[in-house]
Amino acid sequence: MKTRALFIIGINILVNVIDDVISAETDFKKYDFHRSENSNISFPGKRLVGHVYNSLTTKRQVIHCAYECLKSSRCRSFNFEHLAHTCELNDADHVMASGSLQDEAKGTSSEYFQRAAFSIEQVFIMAITFYEDLIKVVRF
Repeated sequence: MKTRALFIIGINILVNVIDDVISAETDFKKYDFHRSENSNISFPGKRLVGHVYNSLTTKRQVIHCAYECLKSSRCRSFNFEHLAHTCELNDADHVMASGSLQDEAKGTSSEYFQRAAFSIEQVFIMAITFYEDLIKVVRF
């Protein structure tokens, strides 16, 4: 009898935790990033100067910088410094500002990218109804 009571209490605690998760999150999404094969939209050893409107440090990968650019409608291109993991978002690209694309400074590993160098696509959404159904089953 005590074991059954403890089991029911444990299930109720689990249900309350799941309820909290459901109220905090409405769905779970997965995105895929793609890098374009077009060689005319990324330039290793170059960076666009004079058009940086935001500079930040990333988590080592250019994809984080691309994500920041894709989130901003102002971003037209970005510079990524591979050694320092710095990302510079630009409000112009090398076509709009043709004289602004310059060789990188010695000892750095910069690369310039147009916004179109990467794309993001939502590939999966798991609606919260799965968890709502789980709660119904657990509450028996």
